[in-house]
Amino acid sequence: MAQNRCSHDQALALISRAAAIQGTRMHDIAADILAGSAPDPGPADRPNGPSADSGQ
Repeated sequence: MAQNRCSHDQALALISRAAAIQGTRMHDIAADILAGSAPDPGPADRPNGPSADSGQ
């Protein structure tokens, strides 16, 4: 939630989507995030869409 500045519900949706795309469990995605090994999602994957400074 802090990494993407999103609500609890948005964070669960992001983790669920990542798990579906990667074919893994939400628990494993969450563990990777807590361990600091999860990649930062691109601007299009953030809950608020592309960032203002991305030029899109």
